[in-house]
Amino acid sequence: MKDENVTYNRRNLELRAAEYYARSAKPESEWRTYDDIHHQLAKFGHQIGGGDYNAAGQTLNAIDHNYLFLWGYYSRLIELREKLLEHPLSPKIKIGNLNGLGRAFHLLGQIERAVQYYEKACSFAQKTDALVEEGENLGNLGLAYRTLGEVDKSVEFFEKALQSARVTGDTVSMSVWIGSLARSYVLVGKSESALPLYEEALSLAREANDRQRESVWLSHLGTLYEMWGDLEKAELFCDRALDIAYEIGDRRGQSTRLSCLGHIRYVSGEFEAAAGYYRDALCKSQEMDNQLGESYQLLGLTKICLNQKDICQAEANYRLVLEFETNNDYLAVLLLGIVVLYQHDVTAELYFREATNLCRTMLDKTATLYTQRYALATALVGQAVCDLHWPDPAQRAVLLAPALAEYRRALNITAAPGVVRDALRDLELIRAAGIEGLEPVFALLEAALPKPTYPTGEKSTLGEATNDDGETA
Repeated sequence: MKDENVTYNRRNLELRAAEYYARSAKPESEWRTYDDIHHQLAKFGHQIGGGDYNAAGQTLNAIDHNYLFLWGYYSRLIELREKLLEHPLSPKIKIGNLNGLGRAFHLLGQIERAVQYYEKACSFAQKTDALVEEGENLGNLGLAYRTLGEVDKSVEFFEKALQSARVTGDTVSMSVWIGSLARSYVLVGKSESALPLYEEALSLAREANDRQRESVWLSHLGTLYEMWGDLEKAELFCDRALDIAYEIGDRRGQSTRLSCLGHIRYVSGEFEAAAGYYRDALCKSQEMDNQLGESYQLLGLTKICLNQKDICQAEANYRLVLEFETNNDYLAVLLLGIVVLYQHDVTAELYFREATNLCRTMLDKTATLYTQRYALATALVGQAVCDLHWPDPAQRAVLLAPALAEYRRALNITAAPGVVRDALRDLELIRAAGIEGLEPVFALLEAALPKPTYPTGEKSTLGEATNDDGETA
């Protein structure tokens, strides 16, 4: 009896402490930083200590998506949510906890673990007829499989999630899954199909006053216009998206939008401005332990280093990327091969071969991934120029044949001007290492770019046609 009384009294004390922290907490309208939700975190801890696990789950849900998740505290969210895993929970709280764990692991780049939690949440939602929660986790599975390169599978999940959202009339979810479908179409070169979907997703987000998704879809529209070569419109969309991310305190959104603006500056040849955006984005990603974001930003900074002939810093950046567990490995290895090529090191061929294998692994899952297809072609160029027979001009056509074939396949997926110019810039990085004989590859890609037009009777003031780097074509 004495032990029971001790347990009872301790439980009461824990729950009384939870009530105290609930009463003394700041109003939600004043939550701006991690310290502002200290009382909610204390309340959660005492609810766990008092055995009121459903109440603890509700407390955590209130500070998850719009606060800890938005601010980038993914590892902290995992720590908190794992405290609920082994305890009895109501169906709704249990599904939310599994889904929250999946989202946090997803953003940390641990996609396989995220899939496990999404699948558990989805299965439990189906058993309990929780249609809204089932739809959310179906969509999250789509996001995870897309990250893994299985785009066709992602589309299937997004369509199921969208169907569920339409049945329940959930405008926010409709916006999320319509925009996610658009992104999947972009990845396989169907950018024209993506535009009306992004516009619909943006309209729905505004209708629901969902500022976070409004920022996301504005940014994606900016990326779409960048693909099409309209950098002015791309920058307008990305600038507005960044403004919203700052307004709502979305640190991950800030990092992503800054990266987008960095890339726009990079393709415009404004390397110092691009580096500034990437560094700001990198700082935010490092604060959040967002390795996927860090990898993108380090990749962008390394391209700038190569353009500026800062080879030591370029190599340091790419070796950092290779330490992360992300699906950017193929890009990191490809550009590390270019870095080593600048150093006239024979091991460059090994990196290009590894990049080739990594690209093919992704393309085995979805053959029409345009980014991986162009990267594969560039890696094959790298292999060709590292071949012992490359110095013999008579051998170069044979050595370049596999790369040219891959570039043609890539162009068949998408020949959007922005994409082709990106491929040309990557080729230029190889040529800048002192490599001669790449004219057939440059000619193939340059021929795919739209020809400049001038009013009748006028001619270009440039004289001869030039490519993006200002050299005579």
